[in-house]
Amino acid sequence: MKQIIPFTKDITFKTNIEEICSISLDEDLNLLGEDHISGNFYIKGTYKKNAGDLPEEYSYKLPCEIVISDRYDAFNATIDIEDFNYEVHDDTLKVSISVLVDNLEEKEKVREVEEVEEIEEETKEERDINIDPVTIINNTTNNIISNKEETYLTYKVYFANEEDTTESIINKFNITKEEFLEYNDDLNVIKGNKFIIPSKKWLIKSI
Repeated sequence: MKQIIPFTKDITFKTNIEEICSISLDEDLNLLGEDHISGNFYIKGTYKKNAGDLPEEYSYKLPCEIVISDRYDAFNATIDIEDFNYEVHDDTLKVSISVLVDNLEEKEKVREVEEVEEIEEETKEERDINIDPVTIINNTTNNIISNKEETYLTYKVYFANEEDTTESIINKFNITKEEFLEYNDDLNVIKGNKFIIPSKKWLIKSI
């Protein structure tokens, strides 16, 4: 099964925001142990304080932790970004990120013959309560130690600028055309279009 978890955060700038000229999203979310996904979102780009000003750079790190219910087996779980949007209000940049956690499996329950009806009724009640399999916690700084080695793929969400082309984006992020097409169906590069940019695989070593 899959679950989409919303993450929202208001980022307050030191000055008023006239225009967001460019914005990109990086993440390093990793599955740690059996029931935790932990890491950070990295928001960066350029903006203008006032019309006519030269663009200035900004960069923010947003900690994130997702706790998975012990009713579910997350051994084969995968983590992806389903969607990314933002809004600007005066000096505040509000980002909305949808995290997709896929390949969750509900753990099997051992049932005794004489208790089948009772347990099935309890299961029905749990479904009626609609318990979420995962919970997201914003602004968490807890350190969790991995007990095994795993390889993770990270990627960026890139918003095209007016002067961008498919070739310039590929060269900018040092990827192949095949890698670009694996994550993006549309080669029509228009300002504001979102593109997924695959990044390196990172090896998390046990401590």
